[in-house]
Amino acid sequence: FTTLEKTLGQDAVRAVLGSHLFEFELILANLRNALELSGIQDQTLWNKARDQAMYENFLWQCDLASTEKYFGQWGLGHVYQSEQWGVNWVASLLNQEEAYSEKVLSIVLIYQDSHSLRNFSYEVVPLDTYSTRSNVFREIGGDDPLLIKLDSPESPFGEQLIWKTRDPKPWKGVTTDYYQYILFVPNAEPSSPLVD
Repeated sequence: FTTLEKTLGQDAVRAVLGSHLFEFELILANLRNALELSGIQDQTLWNKARDQAMYENFLWQCDLASTEKYFGQWGLGHVYQSEQWGVNWVASLLNQEEAYSEKVLSIVLIYQDSHSLRNFSYEVVPLDTYSTRSNVFREIGGDDPLLIKLDSPESPFGEQLIWKTRDPKPWKGVTTDYYQYILFVPNAEPSSPLVD
């Protein structure tokens, strides 16, 4: 990587790459991140390093002075806006950035009686991330997806930590410190692979 980075610094190479220089540098940085992550065995340290890399990639691509809005789709933990079990996820890191503080909106997808594809093997496996003693989301929405706003005035989600995902429950705060909406998705079918 050091040789490639030095090569990118040469004026002739920069001229050839032109407007693609930025993309090439981003890909190179992500390859370096992937190699560094492959050496981390501890799951918490790996999650911290991965989300730090995601955060840095986001900042690298976005203008902090811009008033533009960005939409990103990340997995469940990545959208948590506060530290959870020792990890500051990418949304938490963005929320700490002055330009994005109090401007991040997180929607958690919660699946029930659903299916997904296992990575690489494309095996269809059950997907159920809804942790509940009562089935209130299903009772309200039936078999249809249901969007639930959690940060309304006097919402119990803004007053206490009500955790509806199977992820480990954080130690402190209230639900809306982590996410502001739940999209409840019952009976989701697995996606289709792009190749057979």
